[in-house]
Amino acid sequence: SSSRELLSAPLHLEIKTDDPRRWPARNMDWADQRRPPRSLLAGPATIRVLESGPARVAVEIERRGEGSRFVQLVRLAAGDAGERLEFANRVEWRTRAAHLKAVFPLAAANSRATYSLGLGTLERGNNEERKFEVSCQQWFDLTDAGGAFGVTVLAGSKYGSDKPDNRTLRLTLIRTPGSQGGFPDQATQDLGRHEFVYGLAAHRGDWRQGRTDRHAYRLDQPLMAFQA
Repeated sequence: SSSRELLSAPLHLEIKTDDPRRWPARNMDWADQRRPPRSLLAGPATIRVLESGPARVAVEIERRGEGSRFVQLVRLAAGDAGERLEFANRVEWRTRAAHLKAVFPLAAANSRATYSLGLGTLERGNNEERKFEVSCQQWFDLTDAGGAFGVTVLAGSKYGSDKPDNRTLRLTLIRTPGSQGGFPDQATQDLGRHEFVYGLAAHRGDWRQGRTDRHAYRLDQPLMAFQA
């Protein structure tokens, strides 16, 4: 532990308008991206402690917004697994012309972030008109410009993200675009039930010192126990 505050504001989920002018299944529009979120997923919330034992603690948070239902299990384990915070999600998604993002306002600040591409990594800057929704494989990381500490988002099965400013990372979780650009069938993609997990791991130094790859593999390929 570095005994350091990692966040500049609380983590949250936001719903953003997403109605591209052309090719909705694969395009996002810069005009939509620049708009503030359509809504923040706030209260009222039902909160329950589901686990409180020596191996793991877990809190379940249930909320509703824009016709959708969100159940999020925030869990922290003991030992080495406690180096990452996990968010297990069950979502009944009924929201149209929108996408859902997990927002991470961080204490670290850097104009560039590092994205895993599976075979290597790539550094990218903040959002701009021709580069504002970018891909990663397994994780992306913001290390403070001073190099002392940083935070890695463990993306799980999600591959799109953006970086609006020097302190904020956002992971795209679900997307149902509008169909003003034609192809009305594409306006129903992602409607229905979703189950997915993503995580957050802090580190001293950069992502290499934080063993970010190891955390990502542990999240994506958890140890499975069975009786033989």
